[in-house]
Amino acid sequence: MLFAGRVVESGPTAELLKSPAHPYTRALRDAVPKLGGEPPQARGRTEAVPAATGCPFRLRCPMAVEKCEQAPEPRDLGGRQVACHRAEDVLAA
Repeated sequence: MLFAGRVVESGPTAELLKSPAHPYTRALRDAVPKLGGEPPQARGRTEAVPAATGCPFRLRCPMAVEKCEQAPEPRDLGGRQVACHRAEDVLAA
């Protein structure tokens, strides 16, 4: 998945959609309307521009913490690459 021109999560498509490890991937998956269901509701912050420093998604991320002001390096997490300081927390949520 790309956000603001930066890869935030990559791996097997089925795995990313089943259990996203980056908040942006989760937000994309949750934004897909369900047939016969209620429209998806926006969650988290709504700033339209990516952050100029640190994690580009941090201004919109509902899980952002102070550490997100530093750009996360992509790291291996169970067969996928994730650029998020809180990837384990996202998976646990």
